[in-house]
Amino acid sequence: MSPLWNLRDKTNLIAISLIPLLLIAASIFYYATSIEPFQISTSHHRFNLTNSAGSIKVVIFSDLHVKDAMSMNFLGKVVKEINSHEPDIILILGDFIELSRA
Repeated sequence: MSPLWNLRDKTNLIAISLIPLLLIAASIFYYATSIEPFQISTSHHRFNLTNSAGSIKVVIFSDLHVKDAMSMNFLGKVVKEINSHEPDIILILGDFIELSRA
């Protein structure tokens, strides 16, 4: 076997090995930019406070990163979800608007 052939085999092996890594990286990027940002998850917690005059319902949401028309459609879904819980207080935490500086 010539040294050139061995080099070609190693190059092919490296290229073939990189294909799964590139597919995994592309999948993670797709999930992080196209799926996860548009998921709404809710959890319910009940706290028993002493000396309270009654109960209040609080909704906390964060990190919407509203930046374009598509985000505005998602914001409408978030508002609908929040209103479905009929909260007494709404707290907005994290980043609400995302501005890009060009």
